[in-house]
Amino acid sequence: MDFEIDDTPGAKRNLEDIKQRTQALANDAQVAGDALKEISASAKDAKGNVEFTLSSQGAITEVSLSEGFRRNRPEENEQAILEAYRNAQSSLVEQAQEAITEALGKDSQAGKAIAKGFRQRTMPVSDSD
Repeated sequence: MDFEIDDTPGAKRNLEDIKQRTQALANDAQVAGDALKEISASAKDAKGNVEFTLSSQGAITEVSLSEGFRRNRPEENEQAILEAYRNAQSSLVEQAQEAITEALGKDSQAGKAIAKGFRQRTMPVSDSD
């Protein structure tokens, strides 16, 4: 089976265009990835009894509990833990958006896609949402 390759100048330009766009997207992804490596986030619950610190990848790197936490009922503490963790996730997503925008600009389509993916990985929808 023989295949003929379109050797016209237009086809070559199209292939070169695709190559350049692909390289630009790869460069944008690298720049955004480097910017995201620099972020982390800390946040507390509304009463300030629980504080979480998250790494750039969303991993918990520190948990702090106040004296007020120790005096609360268990169900209050459960809510405080969830609230503080969600607040830290939200803060991390905001910082990621800012870092990506600073690195790639607010109109970058690649930046918007990367930020959306980061948000979806960091704050997945739960059954209760």
